[in-house]
Amino acid sequence: MKIGFSGSPFLANKLVAIYAVAMTGVAGVVLLLPAQGPAPNVVYDLFKIGQTSADPAQLATGWKPVGYACQTANPEQIAQGFGPTVCGYNYRTATHNLITAGGIDWLMCSMSRSKTSCSTLAQYIALSTDATAPAVGNCASGSSSCTLTSEIVAAGDAGLVRAAGTFGFLASAGACDQSGIANDTSSAATYCYTLSKTFTAAATDTGIIKSAIFTKPGPPTAGTMVFVNTFSSTNMISGDTLAVTWTITV
Repeated sequence: MKIGFSGSPFLANKLVAIYAVAMTGVAGVVLLLPAQGPAPNVVYDLFKIGQTSADPAQLATGWKPVGYACQTANPEQIAQGFGPTVCGYNYRTATHNLITAGGIDWLMCSMSRSKTSCSTLAQYIALSTDATAPAVGNCASGSSSCTLTSEIVAAGDAGLVRAAGTFGFLASAGACDQSGIANDTSSAATYCYTLSKTFTAAATDTGIIKSAIFTKPGPPTAGTMVFVNTFSSTNMISGDTLAVTWTITV
């Protein structure tokens, strides 16, 4: 028999470990085993322009090597003077997000439609160089706004500033229903959508390590930070791209 127990991860300053209790028939022994962590739902694809092989320093921070490839340059890379085709090395990392206290308020607000001040969309993806682990209580419960520490702004790198993501659905249903959230009449209990954005560096940036989803575009103090996520740290130079794909499950 297995019994799971946990505390709410959404209360500020209350982090409760989750354990599974496995009861065996050997002398009545009770084993406490760490429960499986949540599946990664935020994927980062990094393209390091000009690299021909995996950089050990990049791998040391947690990025997984994908391989060398050439691809069609995006408009930002062409504007920086690169040709129509750019070559470099691809990396990938994935992890799971936290939801802020402000995000919980936004969810309740959006689902109940009980507050006229509630934003209806959380669609803007931001990046940060702050290496501090995100905490669910970094926005007061019920707050209408909060900030992402050290969020990258135009003065730092215009190519990496907060921007609207593109909505989409997964290619296959998997654990999520893909029928259409608004008018779906199926009996599926779980729905999900993706929010993605490819950022192209326009300068040299160091220690990019965190992303978040906001309800409004910048400046950094605008909107509610609903979700936040820390990923493998990376440095970028002009022309490098970072594709961020969030999968939000409701």
